[in-house]
Amino acid sequence: MTASGPSSSSKGKGRAESDGNETFTEEERLAKEARQRSFERSLAGPSVGKAGLVRDQTEINRVIAEASKGSKFYTNQVRKDEVLTKKIAWFQAKRDSLMKDAQLDRLQAEADRILMEVEATRDMSQSIVHVDMDAFYASVETKRDPSLKGKAFGVGGGVLTTASYEARTYGVRSGMAEFVARKLCPHLIVVSNNFDLYIDASKSVREVLMQVRPGQTTLLRSQYDENLMMASLDEGYLK
Repeated sequence: MTASGPSSSSKGKGRAESDGNETFTEEERLAKEARQRSFERSLAGPSVGKAGLVRDQTEINRVIAEASKGSKFYTNQVRKDEVLTKKIAWFQAKRDSLMKDAQLDRLQAEADRILMEVEATRDMSQSIVHVDMDAFYASVETKRDPSLKGKAFGVGGGVLTTASYEARTYGVRSGMAEFVARKLCPHLIVVSNNFDLYIDASKSVREVLMQVRPGQTTLLRSQYDENLMMASLDEGYLK
């Protein structure tokens, strides 16, 4: 993108620019760039907050976008983004219409009243612990094949179900297409899923969490829960 006027440091808010095909103001340019960043974030998927992803997420998003261009996935995401953009515009217009004559002080007071009622009736007598086994599939695979320890590898095929922390430093993560992961980490090792192993490992952990041994003190018993609720192979809830 090139400017038709002075450098960006001296451009005014309303100055026209051009990308070679169209002319737009500085405000329009910034809005266009913001939409592009938002679109690239949508391509990245929901797992961008995974632990160990130390690489700049904006750069990861750019690589994913470039690697995905021309694919059915990319085309579908463009369509979904256009639909979402229209929905957002509709909701914003609806919001502005409703807020135009709204009595904000009265609404704020009502919201505060409702929050106080909720807080007054909330039951805080129970403690619930969420247990999540870290990089579970990758950990099981490392136990199966110790040579994987310290290496950048992913588990899955086509789409990764998880990635080692060494791979995550390159931006590789669960839910990522394998071809995109290899763009981010060319030396990535990919091992196939071994769900029988994961199920066995999950059972072993579950048995530990459900232990209630005779003669335990109340303090020790609180570390286990015979009514453990598993949410998946690698996570559960203790009360």
